[in-house]
Amino acid sequence: MAKGVVHRPRRRRSRALAGLFLFLWGTMAGYAFLRSGFFSLDEVIVEGAIRLEPINVRQLVAVDLGVNIWQIDTGLVRRNVAAHPMISQAEVSRKLPSKLVVRVWERQPLAAVATGHGFLEVDSNGVALRWLRGLGETDLPLITGITLQREPSPGEAVVASNLGVGLQIAMAVPAEMRWWVTEINMEKPQAIEIHSKAGSVARLGDTARLAEKMAVLAEVVVARPAEEWAKIHYIDLSIAGRPVIKYR
Repeated sequence: MAKGVVHRPRRRRSRALAGLFLFLWGTMAGYAFLRSGFFSLDEVIVEGAIRLEPINVRQLVAVDLGVNIWQIDTGLVRRNVAAHPMISQAEVSRKLPSKLVVRVWERQPLAAVATGHGFLEVDSNGVALRWLRGLGETDLPLITGITLQREPSPGEAVVASNLGVGLQIAMAVPAEMRWWVTEINMEKPQAIEIHSKAGSVARLGDTARLAEKMAVLAEVVVARPAEEWAKIHYIDLSIAGRPVIKYR
């Protein structure tokens, strides 16, 4: 029995060494496989881009094709993409074995503002999106009567008096009458005016009961053909529920 007991530790050591060898071999083989050409990046897939061209988003990724996808810092790529002024959020993920997926959420332009260097699109948060060559390039309403504290650049927040209220009004415009609105004049916050393509003016007064005023204005706009608006000087909505239409 003593002789049998002596040989058991040797068998255990042999099995342990064999197991360790297999583990190390598997680890090295797996590491080599992960770094092989099988995982070389061959495509960057862009999702969610509507106003932006996918090729422009790919340029923001700043990763060369052929690089191993496990060596790509997806966090850095996400930050690079999200830094674009037209993008509010970005997600980056790997699609095995060789693709990178970039999902973007674009900022949506809501209005335009005038600056000393031209016109800028802004979103609902007042972030400047892009320069416009002229107002003919957009159907967005121009918010006037505001004073810029400094000249903004795309990606920066536009800081201006009464801009927040102007954006609030722009968001409240019903979809069915957005075509009608060309300007939101904030020069007098207690006597806000909305100007139309036909030259007619909607006098809102202040923002009290804004949703109700907008609903009434939408009813008036939709109920009348475009040619009739050429005859209307203004519609006074300053007293909610009691609109007054003044013809020329």
